[in-house]
Amino acid sequence: MESTDRYRENAQRLSKAYRDRPATPLETAVWWTEYIARGNGNPYLRSEGADLAWYQYHLIDVALVLIIESAALIYIFFRLIKLLLSLLSAVKGTAGSQTEEKSKWKKKD
Repeated sequence: MESTDRYRENAQRLSKAYRDRPATPLETAVWWTEYIARGNGNPYLRSEGADLAWYQYHLIDVALVLIIESAALIYIFFRLIKLLLSLLSAVKGTAGSQTEEKSKWKKKD
């Protein structure tokens, strides 16, 4: 019994200390929110995004880099396909001319 009385007294004392404040918790939260919003000349409370250029803020520089890289990759891809197709047609043309030459030799004999 004695330990529960001691816990109860301790809880009541802490509760009284917690409730003994000049403003309610809501008023305190509102005051601190307004204090932070005002900034009060404290540069560490200011967002770094406020100092960005408009094109950085809207990520236009990042979008341009991605667009240029994509266009370069697409260009390289199509040039590579064109090169492979030309090589393939050259190989087919060479193979076709060899078969024509063989057939010419056979006709002469």
